[in-house]
Amino acid sequence: GATVEEIQEEEEEVMHPIYNALIKHLVEYKTEYMEELSDSEESVHKAHMFGINFILITTVFITLLAAIISMFTARLITKPLYALQRGSEIIGEGNLDHKVGTQKNDEIGKLSRVFDQMVENIKKKNREITASKERAENAVEEINEAVIKVAVGDYSVQARVSDENDIYDSLAMGVNMMINDIGSTMSEQKRAENQLKAANQQLEASEQQQKAINYNLQERMKEINCLYGVSDLDDGERQLDEIIQSTVELLPPSFQYPE
Repeated sequence: GATVEEIQEEEEEVMHPIYNALIKHLVEYKTEYMEELSDSEESVHKAHMFGINFILITTVFITLLAAIISMFTARLITKPLYALQRGSEIIGEGNLDHKVGTQKNDEIGKLSRVFDQMVENIKKKNREITASKERAENAVEEINEAVIKVAVGDYSVQARVSDENDIYDSLAMGVNMMINDIGSTMSEQKRAENQLKAANQQLEASEQQQKAINYNLQERMKEINCLYGVSDLDDGERQLDEIIQSTVELLPPSFQYPE
């Protein structure tokens, strides 16, 4: 039968490609989602810069418009424009919670409400991107933990699958399937190894038993030969010392040198 070393070598030959494939897939998944995470951060930055640029451009436009209108209109018109200008500057500094909208039905009032709606849309987009970023970070962290546990032989680990049914859940389910497949393969391999080890132990026991039987049989044959040899010594012509010496030589070792 195969030895334990041969079994271990076969196990390494079988499992080494599987381990490499798993690690390769997990690294690819990790790289892919780290790139997606980087893209999300870039999207946040672009959205933020777009909002700031838009706000700055609008601020410049409103400032110029206010300067022109202030030359031909009364203070009643320039005052809301100044408030809109000041509000746009505050928002441009990063305070997206500031409101500039008014209840007036003139063009300035409509513009202020559109401005507030645009800022609210930017805030909403920022929240969505931030949530997506956190989701990606959590997914990558869970996959890393699963890879570490699989590397040390823990095949019971499972990546968490949420109820959102998004691309991260698909990744987690794929990782779980691979871990389950490897765990099943390792269990079968371990079971086969144990069965072979038991067979080898049984074979060794049988060999030891056979050796003991052969040894006992040889001892019995020596005893029989000894008895026949003693009967041949009584020829009446040999000296007593010679008869004793010949008898001792015919005895089996267990009789000559008792423990």
